[in-house]
Amino acid sequence: MTPAASGAVAFRGVTVRRGGRRLLENVTFDVPAGSRFALLGLLPDERTALLGCADGRVRPDSGSCLVFGEAPPSGLLARLRRRRFPRPDLLVLDDASAPGPAASREAAGILLSEAARRRTSVLFAPHDVSLVERFATHVGFFRGGRLVLDGSLDGVRASCRRIRYSNERTEERTEFGNELDAFDAVRVKVRGWGIDAVVSNFDEAEFERFRALEGVVGAEAEPLSLEEIYAAVAGTGG
Repeated sequence: MTPAASGAVAFRGVTVRRGGRRLLENVTFDVPAGSRFALLGLLPDERTALLGCADGRVRPDSGSCLVFGEAPPSGLLARLRRRRFPRPDLLVLDDASAPGPAASREAAGILLSEAARRRTSVLFAPHDVSLVERFATHVGFFRGGRLVLDGSLDGVRASCRRIRYSNERTEERTEFGNELDAFDAVRVKVRGWGIDAVVSNFDEAEFERFRALEGVVGAEAEPLSLEEIYAAVAGTGG
């Protein structure tokens, strides 16, 4: 998705390298003001780099990160601000639900609940997907330091579907492979019975046209849980 240049936090083409390794590559998205934006699929050092861009700990090697239209302060000024003058309008939670005592997870929930009540903008990276279900308004999925899917939580749920169907050769249709192009497939598996695909740009009218294609047999579409979308997008699902 191509976000508008507005919001609490705006990432534009952010790339971060450390020790010859590229942690983030060309990351572009907005955290809308008042939203609670969850980040899924980031490795620990990738997560630290991305959240660090928002709170001044990290400067991108290329691209920019603006917080309410300004570059966040870095170095000593950033440390002093976080210690003495925390912004009431933006909360950056690094590892908001790290594995550990139930009390720690509960504390993360309390912070997110309070942020929701105050309409504070939040950027957080949870291990526990249930926190996303409970508190997030927006979500971004990453793979290998790249943003591969983002949007409002309701929008992502509506646009992601599992499509299953069989392909049959006919006189008019003897080649396959591009029938899912309109749906932006993020994962396609060939099963013994046919095709099992997860798509991120589902449209009912387009699906009806797809079902009518010569050689497409028994096409069905079903919604996915957030965990299933995460597994497909992050490449961890079977």
